Amino acid sequence: MAGAQLTVPIEPQRTGAAARSNLYRLFSVAFTHPERADPGASDPVPEPGALERAAGALPYALTFTGGVPLRAPARADLHLRYTALFESGRGALSLHESAFSAVPKMKLWEELIRFYDHFGLRYEGHTERLWPDHLVVELELLHYLTFLETGLPGDPAALVRGQRDFIDRHLRAWLPKLAAQLTQTPDAEPFAVLAAMLLAFLDAERAHLQGLLARPFAP
Repeated sequence: MAGAQLTVPIEPQRTGAAARSNLYRLFSVAFTHPERADPGASDPVPEPGALERAAGALPYALTFTGGVPLRAPARADLHLRYTALFESGRGALSLHESAFSAVPKMKLWEELIRFYDHFGLRYEGHTERLWPDHLVVELELLHYLTFLETGLPGDPAALVRGQRDFIDRHLRAWLPKLAAQLTQTPDAEPFAVLAAMLLAFLDAERAHLQGLLARPFAP
């Protein structure tokens, strides 16, 4: 699952889904450990203004607010900061849903893996290098589902409902807690700003998906 670049002929009525898929990809890459990011690609954290430009292609209006600009340190410094924040620093924060959920970890993993399997994604723990409840894995699922939507000629209700339910049951249930921790942690940039921007995107996504489900499909 991790790091996949997806391409498919886009149905004309699905250009909005393509823009949504791209934004999920950008957020997923931004929360990937810099060491695991493609060394030949651009820096994992988007350059200032890149997320705003990507959001401009969405099928709905999205404005990132908060007043703090997104600035990423050099890649080597970003590596050290990511490791200290999320992996080995004193009081390191978790990027795993299980750290914020009352659901037992194994039960949560089973639920997530069933969800991935249902939509044709086979989670292989020994190759993924990330547990199934990692933020990057959850974002890659939504990148994948919106990607599927771009090439779907028929009614996308099942995919749309799956996205809405996953956002409700998982990301919007725990990501606000991580975002709150990041705002209270010194030297948490650019990840505190990224988490706030991701939350704004997920809130807008939830409203958009609910709106799609509320109206009949028009081929």
